[in-house]
Amino acid sequence: MEGEGTKPDRCLVVTAVRDPRLSIPSRFFETKKKTYCHGKQSRDQVLGEYDRFLSTSNMPSKQAETTAHMLRLFGVTDIRAAMEQLTGRGYAFFDGPDPEGPWAGCELLFLQIDYEESNQNLDVGLDHGIEGVTMHQNTKREDQCPKAADNYHAMIEHGISQEHIDRYAETNPEIRDIIAYYKSQDAASAQ
Repeated sequence: MEGEGTKPDRCLVVTAVRDPRLSIPSRFFETKKKTYCHGKQSRDQVLGEYDRFLSTSNMPSKQAETTAHMLRLFGVTDIRAAMEQLTGRGYAFFDGPDPEGPWAGCELLFLQIDYEESNQNLDVGLDHGIEGVTMHQNTKREDQCPKAADNYHAMIEHGISQEHIDRYAETNPEIRDIIAYYKSQDAASAQ
């Protein structure tokens, strides 16, 4: 990547993570936005459809797939340990790619999308490769579909059961570790 503000002496590959307990309901809602946005469905109806989705869809198990793959390409096999490196600043660097692989000579920038609402951690992390980049939040679901905000929040509050997490972990074990990391962060901030 070259252009104004880039640091040409640096090869930087970027991957990111977001709390699956937020990204999974968000992705589900996105697939139903045309139907749900007007907010005419009952809370129970939406939660019933969401629960069926959690029980039958393969999409939730894939939430960590790309991030886990990129971390492995840079020699990181313990995703929970990688997540722990995000604590305190919301980004981390890994520089152990296979010297014969496609990313030889590069560093991996691992970003935590939901570290803080202002996205300063993303800006600081990205500044290592491109000066002056500013990340902006997408429009929140509640602002996109204000009439459906209560139903959207109900899905988040409904959560993802351990049974579902265990099913997703059968094909993508990293999802369990990522959710455990976010749960531990919630517990630490509650103290």
